[in-house]
Amino acid sequence: MIPRQLRDNGLIGRDIHFTDQAIGKLIQAYTREAGLRNLEREIANIARKLARICLKGNDGSFRATVDENLVEEFLGPRKFSHEELEAEDQIGVTTGLVWFKHLA
Repeated sequence: MIPRQLRDNGLIGRDIHFTDQAIGKLIQAYTREAGLRNLEREIANIARKLARICLKGNDGSFRATVDENLVEEFLGPRKFSHEELEAEDQIGVTTGLVWFKHLA
């Protein structure tokens, strides 16, 4: 997905790297679905912002390392929190307490 978005936004040949932590933050804080559609949209948002910065600089030696801080700077505050998901009741998830009294 990342190479495709870099290509689609005119960033092929530029020295742009995504760290593993940045990809993890994208997945955990900015997408909720099981599929990849929103992840690709968020990567595209980052690629467009990088392309804009590259065009403003207008030199051929544009380099960028997308890390967790840059993800938050480009995409704003996190959209989803795992703590938020775990605190709410969800369909298909049970919480229970079992108590047995042995009658012998």
